Amino acid sequence: MSVPNVSEPLCTWPLHPGLTACSEPSLLYLPLLMLVVILICCLSVASVMGNALWIAAYAKTPALQTPLNMCLLSLASVGLFNGVVMQPLIISEAIFFLACPSRTCSLEHIVTGIVTLVADSTLQNIAVISIDRYIAILKGVRYLQLVTKKRIVIAFGTYALFRVFLSVCVFTGTIDYVALVIASIVFSSTIVLFTCVRITFRIRRLRCVVVGPAPNQEEERRRVHERKVTKTFGVLVGMFIVCFAPAMGYYFVLKSTVVDPVLHAIVWRFIEVIMMLNSVLNFAVYFWRHGEKRVAVRKVIGDAYAAVKGCNCH
Repeated sequence: MSVPNVSEPLCTWPLHPGLTACSEPSLLYLPLLMLVVILICCLSVASVMGNALWIAAYAKTPALQTPLNMCLLSLASVGLFNGVVMQPLIISEAIFFLACPSRTCSLEHIVTGIVTLVADSTLQNIAVISIDRYIAILKGVRYLQLVTKKRIVIAFGTYALFRVFLSVCVFTGTIDYVALVIASIVFSSTIVLFTCVRITFRIRRLRCVVVGPAPNQEEERRRVHERKVTKTFGVLVGMFIVCFAPAMGYYFVLKSTVVDPVLHAIVWRFIEVIMMLNSVLNFAVYFWRHGEKRVAVRKVIGDAYAAVKGCNCH
């Protein structure tokens, strides 16, 4: 195992003011980092294609333009950002280290900071979806009056402006980055936990997911749809926990013990792969659980193919 070369320059970044010493090359790095690069390349392609198709299907299919699907659209936007920006950045960081490990400093702090922001944004989107499901299950027929597309747009617009404000505060040093992330994660997790517990007790008390009073035929169809969507939400929460729990656990490990720098670099890069897997699994669940989304995506692909075939570009 190699040790940090403290004679080399040290890395700093405003969002992570700690120092990171450069590491000497290790025979373990080449095969493992190349494996990380290959995995992230595959995830990046899948994430961009899948989330872009879902966004296009939403835009071209009026029947999909519901308040809940607007929340899923926001989640897909985070997944698209992962594929376009985050995953290529992880690839660049790995290649950057392979090219000059003993002369330059790793970009790990920068990548870690952006990964944390992405994870935080994903959790906040899930918190919004959990509130939507809470209203749908516990408020019944009032759901359509309480949750509208206009209110969803206002909510996400306000949230976006608030995030911009917080980002400015972080970069100017007004707010501590670590404290902000921890507070945000705790707040969003509390919302998700509270709504999930209430929904679970409601379902157990009624022995099934019930939305509203005794239904007519149209209302029964809506109930069936709400049941399926609520189960899909449960799957999304489970996948988020599976993909991001290793990173949270590893964070506490680093706080309680000293990890060899080379081992840390290898373990953390594979944890990043697991976290990035979430952006692929989300849209896969949409398509797997809901036939109308599969149909809309197939139509988008068919229309795109017809447009390419119909033009005289070739």
